[in-house]
Amino acid sequence: MNTIILIPTNPERNLSNIILGLVHSLERQKKKVYLFEPIFKKIEEKNNDVEKLIKITSKKCIYQRSKKKNVERSEFFEKEKVLEEIIDYYNLIRLKEDIDKIYLIKGNCISNEYHSNMFINYEIMNSISAKIVFIASEDTDYHQSILKYIQFLKISRKNVLGTIFSNVLDYLDEYPKKTFLNFSYKENLNKKHCNSKKRNFEAFSNIKMIKIPWNFNLMSIRSIDISRYLKSNILNRGEIETKRINSILFGTKKLFDHFNNIPEKSLIISSSKDLQTIISTYLSILNERLKISTLLIVDGLDIDRTLYNCLHRLFYNTHLPVLIVEENLFETSVKIQKINPLNLMIQYQDVQKIKKIRNYVSTHLEGSWIKSLFIEEKKSISNFFLECRGENISATMFRYKLIYLAKQKRKTIILPEGETFKMIRAASICKKKGISNCILLGNPKKIKKIADQFEISLKDIEILDPKTIYHRYIDQLVILRKKKGMNQESASNQLKKNNILLATMMLQQDEVDGLVSGIVNTTADTIRPALQLIKTNSISSIISSIFFMLFPKKTLIFGDCAINIDPNSEELSEIAIQSAESAMHFGIIPKIAMISYSTGNSAYGDSVEKVRSAVKIIKRKKPELLVDGPIQYDAAISEEVSKKKFPNSNLSGKATVFIFPNLDTGNAVYKAVQRAANLTSVGPILQGIRKPVNDLSRGASIEDIIYTIAATSIQSR
Repeated sequence: MNTIILIPTNPERNLSNIILGLVHSLERQKKKVYLFEPIFKKIEEKNNDVEKLIKITSKKCIYQRSKKKNVERSEFFEKEKVLEEIIDYYNLIRLKEDIDKIYLIKGNCISNEYHSNMFINYEIMNSISAKIVFIASEDTDYHQSILKYIQFLKISRKNVLGTIFSNVLDYLDEYPKKTFLNFSYKENLNKKHCNSKKRNFEAFSNIKMIKIPWNFNLMSIRSIDISRYLKSNILNRGEIETKRINSILFGTKKLFDHFNNIPEKSLIISSSKDLQTIISTYLSILNERLKISTLLIVDGLDIDRTLYNCLHRLFYNTHLPVLIVEENLFETSVKIQKINPLNLMIQYQDVQKIKKIRNYVSTHLEGSWIKSLFIEEKKSISNFFLECRGENISATMFRYKLIYLAKQKRKTIILPEGETFKMIRAASICKKKGISNCILLGNPKKIKKIADQFEISLKDIEILDPKTIYHRYIDQLVILRKKKGMNQESASNQLKKNNILLATMMLQQDEVDGLVSGIVNTTADTIRPALQLIKTNSISSIISSIFFMLFPKKTLIFGDCAINIDPNSEELSEIAIQSAESAMHFGIIPKIAMISYSTGNSAYGDSVEKVRSAVKIIKRKKPELLVDGPIQYDAAISEEVSKKKFPNSNLSGKATVFIFPNLDTGNAVYKAVQRAANLTSVGPILQGIRKPVNDLSRGASIEDIIYTIAATSIQSR
């Protein structure tokens, strides 16, 4: 299935027209079209042009909208929830066994005052591998907006299918602007200049541009539409149902002094205070064969009955519609400038006109460009996550995948630091979202007090008081630690004081599926009981750790950054193999870079030789794995650097798993990268352990905790 996100460069009203024509063009190519509006403004909630247009003109297009309004000012995790909902909607459609379809997404306007609009579009695009079509208007800076957007977010030109340039006039028509004001339509765009601008834009940006000229006849409104919109009184109906309006002018004395320059089908707005002018120019109006389409009189409250009757007799039995409103000139002008012809067509069900607009736009979109929007798929996709396995899984998709897979398992995770605000909040969110069933270990009164203080729901969340349950595990702890001199008294004392030990015993006894800790306690405090009681699995000799580093366009694995201080060659090879297995478990293709201060044979030393020896062991034990080293970080992550430093490397600068030679290097690099790039990191995730126990940084956010809980659930069997 092909996915396209439509991104407007400014909040112009032609977006609905373009979507209408685009859907029609795709349907004429016998494609099933799904249109999704993920985020919308509050003012659009009651009057959604796109939804109504699709219902009027297409019986086949499936329209779906999210429940999310603008998220510009939301917190980070609010945006993550929006993206998760978007992907959920996307998958509901994508997982259907119907491959000959195109999925259109209505993106947010990138010229909005809130910069997060550009990021939400970008995240959507990356999350579901969408291509971009920009929608621009006659704004002379439209090309700058597009190029800045592409350059700022480093979007590949290959992912931009084109720009639809709408609301363009095909001729130069100069009216004497100094004599009157025309504020309805912009009519001074030079065709040659526009075509030149188009060629320059395409040549400079390498982005295809499609031009849709403005059509007055299609988008003009009728006198009856103006009357309904303003809720006017009708002094004379005339041909009110059929009169079309192309220009809207102020009926000042200067205007009538240049009467011959008034364009066809004009709406003249005049104040009742200028009625003398109106009456005196009536004969001129007749002589010009009613060039004026409609007359609108404002300040209607100032018209007395005698004058009203005089005007009625003056225009009676003519074809000229004459309307009267009570508002003054300024109020009426403001209202008229907000008229959207398309809204009026929708409101009054002018189906034929709407279809003409659709066909007109579609005509300019037909041809090879429309066919270039879709690539035929030879096989159906029955599992969405088959496409999420690879070396470039975006941060958003990886987070979504964690949540999705955790929901499938719905495991029970024990949180021994249950008396902390972050753990309580995380447990509540996990329960509400169906990620896992969390057990809070701690004093129930303290936990409930914190929950009440921060208005956190504890519904259906289990809370265990250590004082009432620790005695259940004394005997088993003595058995497990008897060789280390453990007795009943010491076991009882330790279980009373150490909630992590107690939680680890619950895990050891299979009463829970996993353990997450580290908000208050150190890594050693979290992991030591697991090393003593849970121990390694049947195929591992050591326990190691990894971090998932969530870059915008890809997810990388760093190991070991938390456990092994200075592993030897054998241990380093086992860390790499464990990390490769974890990568595959979470849908990342493992391409292992054994990091060192040397690339290839550029330098020698004990550390380099250790890494080189570890690479040989990995290739002997797991010849199917893609691994290289010793290699420097830049050569492992950059194709350009790899070509210069290590041209024969089988990684080619596309490593996904980075194994560091010792804890000093690994811990320093992971924290430096995380902070410098402002990344989310999930971990440390322990490997090689018989049951999942995972540590948290003491600075972990609530989101970090939730994703770690999700990862722990996925690890459990």
